[in-house]
Parts: sequence; C-alpha cells; structure tokens
Amino acid sequence: MSLADDENARKEFKSQFPDLSDEKVTEALSKASSVKEAIVEQEKETDGKSGSGEEEEEEAEYDEDDEYSEGDDDEDEEDPNPKKRRHEDDDDDDDDNESNNSHSSSNGECSWTAPGSSRTYDLSGMTRVGTDVDKDWKAEEDIQGFKFDYYFNICGDSIKGCNNHKTSASQYQIFGGASAGCIPLGEGWSEKGKENVEWKEFGDPDKDPKSSGVIIKYKNGQVCSTGGEKFSVAFKIPCGDTKRKPGEKNDGLDPKKFVVEQDSASGCEYTISFPPIEDGCPGSGRGGNWGWITIGVTLGIFAFYFGLGVAFRMKKLGAQGKDAIPHLEFWESLPGLVLDGMRFSLDQVKLGIEKIRESRS
Repeated sequence: MSLADDENARKEFKSQFPDLSDEKVTEALSKASSVKEAIVEQEKETDGKSGSGEEEEEEAEYDEDDEYSEGDDDEDEEDPNPKKRRHEDDDDDDDDNESNNSHSSSNGECSWTAPGSSRTYDLSGMTRVGTDVDKDWKAEEDIQGFKFDYYFNICGDSIKGCNNHKTSASQYQIFGGASAGCIPLGEGWSEKGKENVEWKEFGDPDKDPKSSGVIIKYKNGQVCSTGGEKFSVAFKIPCGDTKRKPGEKNDGLDPKKFVVEQDSASGCEYTISFPPIEDGCPGSGRGGNWGWITIGVTLGIFAFYFGLGVAFRMKKLGAQGKDAIPHLEFWESLPGLVLDGMRFSLDQVKLGIEKIRESRS
C-alpha cells in the first residue's frame, strides 16, 4: 500500500496543511517515502510560492485591533499537538488558595503584592533584554517523539518572537531538529501585554512557603478555536532554595525540567512551571528586601559616623579611650532616656485602664 493510500498518513499530513485539497495531499504523499519527508517538501514548496509574490498568507498579520488576520486563523487554527496535556490533580487544590489580581496591584515593571498582604513578588531579575535570541527563556517538551520548544520572556517581549511578530511567549513545533512553525501564546508585552497581565499566588505561603509561589499569566495570543477563544499561557514559579545563575544559558535551569501542561477542555490554555527557585518566594527579588536594605544602610551610616568621629577626636583633639567617642554625653544619657520613655508609656497605659474601669463602674 502506498503512502498516499494510508489513511493515518493522510491525516497527519493534512493536520499540518489543512488548506490543501485531497488531490494535492495525494500528490505530495505519492512523491515521498515518509510523512516527515512529505511535510518538509511541502514546506519548501510553500516557502517558494511566498517568495515569488503569490497572494497566499502564510504568516499571521495583526489588524488595527492587534488581532491576527483571518488568513492566519485558517492556517494555524488547528492544534498542532498530537496529545493534549492535563493539569495535575493537585492544581484544583491550588486554585482554592489562589489570589486573583488586577493590573493596578502591580508595584512596578515586574513586581506584585498579593492583595490583603505584605507579600511582594519581584521578578525583575528574570526579564530578558537585548537582541540575542539565546537569552530568551526556553522550555522543552517531548511527547512520544513529538517535540515542542517554548520561547518566552518574563515581563517583556520574547526576543525570538514568532513570524516577526511581537509576542511574550510562543510555541515552536520541531520536526527533524528544525522548526515547522510557531504559535504566539500571548500578546506582546510592549503592546498590550503589560496592561492585560494577570498575577496570582498558589499554595499557602503563610503556612508552607516552599509549597507555594507566584503565577504570571499572558493572554490574547493567536486565535485558538472556531469560537474565537485565544491562546494564553501562565508561568508558574514555585518557591525554592535554588538560585538562578545569570550569565549562563537559561540562568542555569535545564529547559527539560520545565513542566508544560495544556488545559484538556479547550486546549487553548497552557501552564509552564519553572523548577522551584528563590524568585518564587515573596520578598526574594531585587525589590523585595527593603527591610534588610534599610537595616544595612542604617548600620553603615552609624559605622561611618562613629569611625569618622573617633578618628577626628583622636587626631585633632588628642582624646583617648571613651573620650574619643563623638557626643559621649548623649550616648551615656541614652539608656536613661529610653527608660524614662518606657516608664511614661507604661504610666499612660495604666491611667487609660483606670479610666476605663471608672467609666464602667
């Protein structure tokens, strides 16, 4: 039986080129010894037509509303994945503890404070800049030989992009080590992505911080279904002890250790989970340690004050021992002043209690 008569081969080939007529499918498969070879040859033929100026849309184009044009929907509407991934069962438990947000909750370019708490997540250090595509974040997925690469940025446009379009995240399907097309999973951060981003917490950070973390979700990717629903992708960053290694590729995180899940209902929602890292813990980012920074600055000022004061008094005034301490009288009287303040506060509390008792009697 020839490859063109094999129904499974026709379906696999047709899933990559849904616009081809049955005659074209038969012709392409008849010339090839395998489905992959037929796909590669058809890609070459399609690219050749595009280069010669024929009016065939092979890339998505944004219209005035920043949506992809109808031509792209026809080509990429069908899900390229051979198998839809399900979220883990314990995600349902996480959902009960998730805190929804609005964009106004964001403190800066890439930080967020959970509503009703002081827990701040700062992911600024994870944002990629520059033009080197190797600096993009990357996750890899292999489903029974079907490979997918995901390129994305945290609070920024993906450097690699997708078909020359700005996107915050994209999925590339890989055949024979080469890309066979990409799908934008979220709109460009520099366009409307920053305004439409969603933040959430998961787990119980108060009781068990290491089983919790933060989620940042991008929306409004390419149109996914005939009903008009669009792709979205959420990045789940669990709290952990691992420190990223800036300067290394993927900050030292193995792309194969990322977990990719796809919603089983619509197939349009993706979740990509990082390995547990410090950035997923509240207060761990560049802007999350202001308490310790304040303490450090205060101690530094005092050390400078005492050091400079002692040096001045010893060299200029000839003071020795404790007499070299600047403003010695103030520091000697400080303990007494503190005790006086504590006694005064205690007396005020006692007086307030007596007045309450008198008013009740």
